[in-house]
Amino acid sequence: MNTMILQEPTFLTDRQGNTLSAVIPIEQYNELLRIAELYEELEDLQLYYESKADPTPAEPADIVFKRIEARRKIILC
Repeated sequence: MNTMILQEPTFLTDRQGNTLSAVIPIEQYNELLRIAELYEELEDLQLYYESKADPTPAEPADIVFKRIEARRKIILC
Protein backbone atom coordinates (compact mmCIF):
# COMPACT_ATOMS: atom_id res chain seq x y z
CA MET A 1 0.00 0.00 0.00
CA ASN A 2 1.32 3.39 -0.97
CA THR A 3 1.13 6.00 1.77
CA MET A 4 1.59 9.70 1.33
CA ILE A 5 2.26 12.24 4.04
CA LEU A 6 -0.29 14.97 3.55
CA GLN A 7 1.09 18.47 3.53
CA GLU A 8 -0.76 21.27 5.23
CA PRO A 9 -2.72 23.12 2.52
CA THR A 10 -2.32 26.79 1.76
CA PHE A 11 -5.63 28.53 2.43
CA LEU A 12 -6.93 31.36 0.27
CA THR A 13 -9.11 33.84 2.12
CA ASP A 14 -11.17 36.88 1.30
CA ARG A 15 -10.58 40.31 2.84
CA GLN A 16 -12.70 39.40 5.86
CA GLY A 17 -10.56 36.32 6.54
CA ASN A 18 -13.14 33.77 5.40
CA THR A 19 -11.50 30.70 3.90
CA LEU A 20 -12.40 30.37 0.22
CA SER A 21 -10.13 27.59 -1.05
CA ALA A 22 -7.34 25.24 -0.11
CA VAL A 23 -4.32 24.75 -2.36
CA ILE A 24 -2.52 21.40 -2.26
CA PRO A 25 0.29 19.92 -4.37
CA ILE A 26 -0.90 18.15 -7.54
CA GLU A 27 0.56 14.83 -6.36
CA GLN A 28 -1.50 15.05 -3.20
CA TYR A 29 -4.62 15.97 -5.20
CA ASN A 30 -4.11 13.00 -7.54
CA GLU A 31 -3.64 10.65 -4.58
CA LEU A 32 -6.81 11.94 -2.90
CA LEU A 33 -8.68 11.49 -6.19
CA ARG A 34 -7.39 7.91 -6.48
CA ILE A 35 -8.52 7.18 -2.91
CA ALA A 36 -11.98 8.62 -3.63
CA GLU A 37 -12.29 6.39 -6.71
CA LEU A 38 -11.28 3.33 -4.68
CA TYR A 39 -13.88 4.24 -2.06
CA GLU A 40 -16.58 4.46 -4.77
CA GLU A 41 -15.56 1.04 -6.07
CA LEU A 42 -15.81 -0.38 -2.54
CA GLU A 43 -19.30 1.11 -2.18
CA ASP A 44 -20.30 -0.50 -5.50
CA LEU A 45 -18.96 -3.87 -4.33
CA GLN A 46 -20.82 -3.56 -1.05
CA LEU A 47 -24.09 -2.86 -2.89
CA TYR A 48 -23.43 -5.79 -5.22
CA TYR A 49 -22.87 -8.23 -2.35
CA GLU A 50 -25.89 -6.89 -0.47
CA SER A 51 -28.07 -7.41 -3.54
CA LYS A 52 -26.72 -10.95 -4.00
CA ALA A 53 -27.57 -11.74 -0.37
CA ASP A 54 -31.17 -10.53 -0.84
CA PRO A 55 -33.36 -13.60 -1.47
CA THR A 56 -35.98 -11.53 -3.32
CA PRO A 57 -35.77 -12.36 -7.03
CA ALA A 58 -34.92 -9.48 -9.35
CA GLU A 59 -37.41 -8.37 -11.98
CA PRO A 60 -36.37 -8.98 -15.57
CA ALA A 61 -34.96 -5.86 -17.23
CA ASP A 62 -37.54 -5.87 -20.06
CA ILE A 63 -40.39 -5.65 -17.54
CA VAL A 64 -38.69 -2.82 -15.66
CA PHE A 65 -38.08 -0.88 -18.89
CA LYS A 66 -41.72 -1.34 -19.98
CA ARG A 67 -42.90 0.02 -16.64
CA ILE A 68 -40.53 3.01 -16.95
CA GLU A 69 -41.76 3.77 -20.48
CA ALA A 70 -45.39 3.56 -19.34
CA ARG A 71 -44.71 6.05 -16.54
CA ARG A 72 -42.93 8.39 -18.95
CA LYS A 73 -45.96 8.40 -21.24
CA ILE A 74 -48.21 9.30 -18.32
CA ILE A 75 -45.87 12.09 -17.18
CA LEU A 76 -45.41 13.54 -20.67
CA CYS A 77 -49.14 13.60 -21.46
